[in-house]
Amino acid sequence: MNSMADAHPPTRAGRRRGPKSRPRLRAALRRGRGWRFSRIDPRSRPPKGMLPFWTRARRLLWSWWPWALVFVWLIAHQEWGWAVGSAAMGLFSYLIAPAAAPPRYGLDHEFPVESEEFVQTVAGASGAPFLPGNAITLLNNGDAFYPAMLEAIEMAEASITIEAYIYWAGDIGRTFAAALARQARAGRNVKILLDAIGSATIGA
Repeated sequence: MNSMADAHPPTRAGRRRGPKSRPRLRAALRRGRGWRFSRIDPRSRPPKGMLPFWTRARRLLWSWWPWALVFVWLIAHQEWGWAVGSAAMGLFSYLIAPAAAPPRYGLDHEFPVESEEFVQTVAGASGAPFLPGNAITLLNNGDAFYPAMLEAIEMAEASITIEAYIYWAGDIGRTFAAALARQARAGRNVKILLDAIGSATIGA
């Protein structure tokens, strides 16, 4: 029969290690009231945005590669007129195809947005805890938040840090670029982080 010393050998410091904790049990005890466990394994859920059969069929019809295969088959059978038509259709389908596929996965929450648990998850996901004395102003669409952002840039005294997903070439983009350049020339530390996908068409 093994002794306790055999079950838990001494460490380098000469101390015996205690029994391992149960993280699942401790995590369950930490959860406050109102927490609801998901009864469905997230790995077994179908992806969000799963397209129905007819939608996938229409996308296949408007894909460029089926028309390319038809073009090759028609060339092999010397159907020159139909080959030119299929090549034009393939080129047209290639040009109108979206640059990126729509997202198929997303996040689910098991509690309402007015609950305390939802606030905690938002704070954990953003890395910015909710503290007393702060306020949030909801700015809907660019007509509301573009002027507010430009005003904040003009009022900056030390530094400016911007993180954006979409930054396209255009009047708004040039307005922001001019405001940031003006503050940089004035000695403010300006940092802007852009997404490689959302800002791929930023222009020169």
